[in-house]
Amino acid sequence: MGEDVLHAAAREAAEEVGVLIDPADLDHVHTVHVAGSGPDSRIGLLFTARQWIGEPTNREPDKGWSLGWFACPAPRHGPVPGCRDRGLPHGTRFGWPTSTSGPTLA
Repeated sequence: MGEDVLHAAAREAAEEVGVLIDPADLDHVHTVHVAGSGPDSRIGLLFTARQWIGEPTNREPDKGWSLGWFACPAPRHGPVPGCRDRGLPHGTRFGWPTSTSGPTLA
């Protein structure tokens, strides 16, 4: 069986920005359907971390990304600008079971 989305997000955070996150400290806040930005459509799952260990650094400078801290406005409701709304409930767990290992697909 493969890794669940919470463990994958924590692993990606370690690989891309050098921080350690316990998957139990991640909250799913948005799901986005990305279409038209490349050859394939994809689904993006967005999470917030309640805490982490380490100072975020750009561990993939060849991808052209930079890191910064910005004031956080009030949470948005509705689609993310530039993404198509597919009628999915925004910022929900979509009925996934809650567990310490995170949501899994049946």
